[in-house]
Amino acid sequence: MLLVSPVIRCLRVSRIIHRAFLGSVSSQGRLSLTYTCRVCGTRQGPKFLSEKAYKEGVVIVTCDSCKNYHLIADNLGWFPQSKGSRNIEEILKEKGEEVKKGIDLVDIAK
Repeated sequence: MLLVSPVIRCLRVSRIIHRAFLGSVSSQGRLSLTYTCRVCGTRQGPKFLSEKAYKEGVVIVTCDSCKNYHLIADNLGWFPQSKGSRNIEEILKEKGEEVKKGIDLVDIAK
């Protein structure tokens, strides 16, 4: 039997709690994003993000393949390249591209 001092046990618990708060998204108000990276062409997702961050904050996702960063939402105006667009839907709409919302397994399979 391995004995762990209360101090070490407390540190382990607090580290786990810390991880739960940073980078985690609660099940309420959670969005899922699937996209194709334009740098390497790899299909990415699903990536999960909070609806509040998407509507009110800044969201940047990283391509798992090439590690490129993709700006998904900039409601705070931090990135001038978004040219007034607040999220990926507005950015793609300005470029004349289509954004698919919801789950349509027929379209995904094509």
